[in-house]
Amino acid sequence: MTTLKQVKMDKTYQDAFHELGRSWEVSPELFEKLQEITCHMYLPSTHTTEVNKLRYELFCARRGEVESSQLPPCEDCLFMHALRANYQAAIWRRSLQSQPFVANPTDCGWMTDEDGKLAVNWMRGSPAPDAVMQLTVLQVCASCETP
Repeated sequence: MTTLKQVKMDKTYQDAFHELGRSWEVSPELFEKLQEITCHMYLPSTHTTEVNKLRYELFCARRGEVESSQLPPCEDCLFMHALRANYQAAIWRRSLQSQPFVANPTDCGWMTDEDGKLAVNWMRGSPAPDAVMQLTVLQVCASCETP
C-alpha cells in the first residue's frame, strides 16, 4: 500500500507509468524512473536510484543474511520486466485501433522456446560476473568431494 500511496502523491511516478506503452521501446529516461520507483518500493527511505546499488547496500546492511526475495531485481532482470510490461501496455493502448501495428514480442522481453512457444526472457546476461560464477562452481565441486 505504501507504493500505491507514493504513486498517488508523486507526479514523477505518475508520469513514468503514464509513459508505459506509448512506444514499443523503453527509453533510458523511463527506465531510470522505473529503477527509482523500484528502489523506493524496497526501501522507501533510500536515496539510491539504481537497483544494483540498492541490492548491494541491502546485502551489506544485513551482513549477507538476506534472502533473494528481500532484494530488488538486478538491473538486467528489471529491464526485461519493464520491456514486457511496456509491451502489454502498448497492446492495451492500441486496443481500439482496427489494425494496429504490433511489435514482435521477442524484441520486447520474450523468447521462443524449443517448441516455438513464447517464454519469458528473464535476463540478457549472466547472473553474475564470470569470476563469481567460477568461484561458485569451484565451491560446489569442492563440497561434493568425499573424503
